[in-house]
Amino acid sequence: MFDLPAVHDLSRRNLLKGMLAVGAVGTLGGLTACGDTASPGENGGGTTGMMHYIANVLALESASRGLQEGMKQLGGEFKSTSFDGDQQKMMSQPQLFRSLGVTGVLSALVADGSLGQYAATLSKQKISYLNIGNRPQWSSPADPRFDGYFLGTMGASFAEETYVMANLLFRRGGGRGKAILLGGVKGGLSSDARMFGVLEALKKYPDIQVVATTYADWDTTKAQSEIAALLPAYPDVDYVVSMNDGMALGALAALKAARNTRALLMGADGDPTFLDAMATEERLVGTAAGVLTAVGAFAAAKIYDAAHGVKFNPLESFLNYDSLVIDTPAAAQALLEITSPDSPFPFDARKMSRHLQGDNWELQHKFQVADVESFDWGSKPGVNAAPRPNGFEWSADYQAALDAGGIKTLNDDWTNRLNDPYAGVRAKAETKTGVQGTFEVLGLTV
Repeated sequence: MFDLPAVHDLSRRNLLKGMLAVGAVGTLGGLTACGDTASPGENGGGTTGMMHYIANVLALESASRGLQEGMKQLGGEFKSTSFDGDQQKMMSQPQLFRSLGVTGVLSALVADGSLGQYAATLSKQKISYLNIGNRPQWSSPADPRFDGYFLGTMGASFAEETYVMANLLFRRGGGRGKAILLGGVKGGLSSDARMFGVLEALKKYPDIQVVATTYADWDTTKAQSEIAALLPAYPDVDYVVSMNDGMALGALAALKAARNTRALLMGADGDPTFLDAMATEERLVGTAAGVLTAVGAFAAAKIYDAAHGVKFNPLESFLNYDSLVIDTPAAAQALLEITSPDSPFPFDARKMSRHLQGDNWELQHKFQVADVESFDWGSKPGVNAAPRPNGFEWSADYQAALDAGGIKTLNDDWTNRLNDPYAGVRAKAETKTGVQGTFEVLGLTV
């Protein structure tokens, strides 16, 4: 979810700077371990999962909790470190991970363009890798250069999330008025996808005027500053269309300081802090909850399985996770009771493990294999549209799985494996379905 230009300068000097940033292990972002060291077999077998991310980003803190609890359930260990948004640290720190005993990494990078180099760094150390939210066009985790260690990228259906939420926002506001669009990272793929969804929704509301568009890098404090700077020019704004929960909370603070009591806001991600605020802030109309705690637990199971020799279908290298539509305070409270850090952990990574369960493994959050070639990158609707480069070819095993109709086969199978824990949440929401499939129903994928 974080995108900046790629940096490829990894000189010895810069690597040493990264090592100092890591801080001789002890200050590796508050490096921690959990779980028991187990012998190979049905326990962790020395499996160690690392969360590598920007700390204090609400959604990523949820993913980190999921990975930590999942590794604990599997008898493995958990470590974490933050690169604080510093791309140099982001690229140099992973070169030390094998020396720390890391066997698998879950990360969200600040640069889509750095994904290949980052994954190659881990692959050379025989460390398995899962990514959240970065999906550069016409590149593949199944590329032979990663030697099977790049297990894949996972992302929400970003454009469908914001299409659904923007429709909800505009309906609640009567379908007319002035709007400020608040994006993530300008030019970033996930931010562009979420902006695509909002712009599609706006086509249905000719009486809504977009008076300003600004970007806040997914950051709560920056969002507050950006909206505060715009409000003197637009004091009577009716909507702040925020592309994630943290920025919505920052915008809300700016609106309160300016004594604007009219503007409605939306979010995306389903962060516990936002869910809690929905109980008292009526103008937070809702959020699309991807539940990254569940994504982190799923990643723990895949890291554990990879360490125990499980081979995955190459089509699994592109996965989308569904998002719940949280459109009432009661639904927000119900989801908060499941996902709050103060609540018992609701997911069981052991049941998601193919090594432990064989063919009886299950999903506890809805995932789908993504058809990136004709949906995410193509013209149907091409939320991050990019033409297929001349001469581009998928790896042989990925292409063979595509030709065999493997995407539909896997998605049908995974639908049957789903053990959905959210029935109580949906019962209290107005919208009972998730966001996946929204564009298909609307005909936007044709």
